[in-house]
Amino acid sequence: MAKLFKYVIVIVLFTMFTFGIVYAGSSNMLLADIEIVDNYPYINQLLLESSRYTQTDDVPAQVLDDYHNLYTLSYTPLELDTLGFELMFDTDDLEVYFEKDSFSIMIKNKETGYFWSSRPEYQGISGTREDNTANRNLMNSGLWVDYFIAQNVTTSTLTTASLYTIAEVKYANDGSITAENPDHLRPYILETGSYINRNVSVEVTNQTATSFATHVDIKELDFEFDVEMSINDGAFEVYIPSESIIEDGDLYRLTGIQLFPYLGASREANVPGYMMIPDGVGALVRLNQRYNTYFQARFYGADFGYNASTLPQLS
Repeated sequence: MAKLFKYVIVIVLFTMFTFGIVYAGSSNMLLADIEIVDNYPYINQLLLESSRYTQTDDVPAQVLDDYHNLYTLSYTPLELDTLGFELMFDTDDLEVYFEKDSFSIMIKNKETGYFWSSRPEYQGISGTREDNTANRNLMNSGLWVDYFIAQNVTTSTLTTASLYTIAEVKYANDGSITAENPDHLRPYILETGSYINRNVSVEVTNQTATSFATHVDIKELDFEFDVEMSINDGAFEVYIPSESIIEDGDLYRLTGIQLFPYLGASREANVPGYMMIPDGVGALVRLNQRYNTYFQARFYGADFGYNASTLPQLS
């Protein structure tokens, strides 16, 4: 009886296995006749148009003409001298110009002739002023400090000021560029004697063929520090030695130093192209017209040194 039962089990298993092979074969024949759609076409198109893929942009001819004729940044040596810029480096690849009072730089690519400016260029190109004097002082200075009142540590006393802000500069005109006033230097021309040196001063020190240092003395706030700039392997580098930072007074406390926050800024959609963020797999940020609404979030998490509800304990 047991032997017969074994034979029955073997026959049943063999039959099931045979039917399984036949069914699988017939299923493959049925699936072969089905057209598989990878994705909806519009989704594929959006993916290809995203910054995940580098491709040739379809830029209208008028935009390209305006860029080459109106928005390609260029300065003559005389114009740079008028604005107070001095040539600091002249290598095979780059020329670096520096203006110490505003702490501004110009970097010229000698192969292409392209300029990078620490100031937002083409201010007033629409024929109107670029906003108020306070904003112009931030835009036209390449060094900002963040500080607060030591005896009143709240978010309301946190302040960001540029060297121009602290020096209380005044402008010779409203900065507008019109057919009657086409000079593109207009946004940067100051009233004679309006820069108050007793509030802040910048001294250039230790200059070599590929590097120089500056000593920044913000007398109004009792802050001092050094900023070192150099060219290494064709790259422009900026460094602030932490040991050079001095806070002499009791009234203000320094929380941050920002260097060249507007370096390479473009004028909305007038410069066709993009910039690359070399982080992880990388990302492209296209130089489009600004958005009225946007999403903002921290990529690397919260800043535990400072946020809206807590402040660092400073002595």
